[in-house]
Amino acid sequence: MLVLWNIWPIRHDTKHRVAPFKASSIIFKTLDYLQNISRSKLWRLEHLKGDLIATNFLQLPLLQNLKNKKSAFVHLSKPGPGWYKLNNDGASKSNPGPLGAGGLLRDHKSQVLFAFLEPLEISTNTSADLQALYSGLQICLEKGFHKILIEVDALHIIQLISKPISPRNLVSPNTSLQIRLCLAQLEIKLSHIYRGQPSSRLAC
Repeated sequence: MLVLWNIWPIRHDTKHRVAPFKASSIIFKTLDYLQNISRSKLWRLEHLKGDLIATNFLQLPLLQNLKNKKSAFVHLSKPGPGWYKLNNDGASKSNPGPLGAGGLLRDHKSQVLFAFLEPLEISTNTSADLQALYSGLQICLEKGFHKILIEVDALHIIQLISKPISPRNLVSPNTSLQIRLCLAQLEIKLSHIYRGQPSSRLAC
C-alpha cells in the first residue's frame, strides 16, 4: 500500500507535468518513510502482516507488545478560550526534492488569525514537516500568541521533538533544536491527529 501511495503522485506528475517516471524516486520515498517510522519506534507486528520477509530484509525493528485497535470517529475540535490551535504541514516533491511548508492558526471560535506558505530548499518530507512547525511557532511568538495547541498528523514528528536529541534521531537537528527553543517560550499542548481529520487539512 505504501508503494502504491508513492506511485500515485509520480504518475500524476508524469501525466500532467511531463515529468520523468523514476522508479528510484518511489523506492527512496518508500524507504525514507519506513526508516523515519522505525526511528520513532512506532512499528508493531500487526502493521506488517504478510510483509515480515521484507521487514526483516530492511532490518526494521518491531515492537512485539500487540494491542487490539478499534475504530474511532474523528472531528474538528476547537481550542479552549485563551488558547490557539496551530495546524501545519510540509511536503517534498520527489522526496528528496523541492520543499513547501505552510500552516495556520485559529482561535477558540475557529477564526483564522494567520496563515503562511513558504518554499524551502531541497530535502525530505520529514524536514518539510519540521520546518513548517518551526515557521508556525516563530510567527506565534512574533505576534504574541503564547498558549498554543499544536496538532501534528505525523507521529514521528512528535517523537523527534519530544525526545532528547541523540544520534538515533538526528533528522534536521538544527531545525529540531530551533523548535525546542521556541517551545520553551510557549505554553503548549502537543497532540497527534489522523491525516484525514478535518483540522489536518489546511484548506478547511
